[in-house]
Amino acid sequence: MGKDLRAIAVDRIIERLVAEEKDRRVAIWLRVRLGGERMTAVALDFGYRDGSGVHRVLQGLEARAKSDRTLARYLKSLQKGNVKYQELILYPRLYPRITMDGHLDDVFLPFSDYRCGL
Repeated sequence: MGKDLRAIAVDRIIERLVAEEKDRRVAIWLRVRLGGERMTAVALDFGYRDGSGVHRVLQGLEARAKSDRTLARYLKSLQKGNVKYQELILYPRLYPRITMDGHLDDVFLPFSDYRCGL
């Protein structure tokens, strides 16, 4: 059985965030931490031999976020934005611009609003 519409829409949100992200480390973090993808799958897409390279990237990024407030705020804003858009998917009657095939209207995807400048 395939994914339900909610999962497909969440995947599309994460894909869009990743496509807009300039920093490879943050893109990896988005796919693994917010998208729930396996590190091995992400590793292959980013040119690593296995998931350990991705694991190291995540460790380094999250360690840096502990000392870099700007990075920490940026990652938190991505998390908050993702939760907001997951709610759009979970409660589609409240947000009629979500189509039955899982597409979201661009009105609901202002990801650039969440950037706080790295």
